[in-house]
Amino acid sequence: MSLHLDFFTEVSYKTSQEWKNVLGHAAYILEGAKCLHDIPSFMMQVEYNNMRIQDEFIYGMITNSTSVGGFKGMTGKDVLLDDGVFEVTLIKKPRNPMELNEIIASLINLVDDTDMIYSFKTAEVKFTASREIPWTLDGEFGGDHEEVCVKNLKQAVDIMVKKPEE
Repeated sequence: MSLHLDFFTEVSYKTSQEWKNVLGHAAYILEGAKCLHDIPSFMMQVEYNNMRIQDEFIYGMITNSTSVGGFKGMTGKDVLLDDGVFEVTLIKKPRNPMELNEIIASLINLVDDTDMIYSFKTAEVKFTASREIPWTLDGEFGGDHEEVCVKNLKQAVDIMVKKPEE
């Protein structure tokens, strides 16, 4: 989905150094609270492994990687590149500063201890939005879609690696 952590970056930049020095982490929460109504969100239904979620999301990613944007651990633990499943992360829209704090703390600590973030593994996931939304594919524009189904084709490509010379 074209849902990026731009909001979190923007909050960091907007928070004054003076407030950071005085309030620490709370300064980010207060700045973020001022921007809650500006967060773009998308109402979606998500189906995977005979489960169905319907919620409003500000960010989502479907990965099969041990790192995202250079950050290791964001996709969870026990990530295997050839196991036939994706790691899916969906962040709900925060309704108040406390929920925003939960999200930020979870992302900073790389610990999924909040109900504001859905994390799961699946070989196939289907998204149905209430309207067409922009998607990205590996950082590039992936078109506007109301429905998207992503399937992991386990070991569909053979990769040959030259043996190291002894």
